[in-house]
Amino acid sequence: MRKLALWIFCVVAAVGCSHDMSSAVGTWKSKAAILVFKADQTWTIVGLKFDSGTWSQNGSQVTITPTSIKGLSRAEYNKKLRAAGGDQLSQMQALDKAFAPVNLTLDSSGQTLSDKSGELGDLTRQKS
Repeated sequence: MRKLALWIFCVVAAVGCSHDMSSAVGTWKSKAAILVFKADQTWTIVGLKFDSGTWSQNGSQVTITPTSIKGLSRAEYNKKLRAAGGDQLSQMQALDKAFAPVNLTLDSSGQTLSDKSGELGDLTRQKS
């Protein structure tokens, strides 16, 4: 049992300590925000309308999807939009736009994430 626990610890430590530049995990900074990608596929941001969400990576393509905006879940944000009034179609479009995924591209050096939408601006990997 001790050998198994030691083996599991060594594997976790080796994986946790490796720094793969092809992975988005880490802290990134742009002029507008600081974005932190966590190994559990979640992210947090400081400086923009988003708070947090999930992310996925396929090669150099990194997609972030907000799950919270200014501390509000999608359902809470929807309530806020309805309370503000207006037609239902406009509210749904605003909700979908607010929680829409943002696609980023990781450069070949693993040091820059480019945002073609302009929402975040280009992000630079920060030393950990």
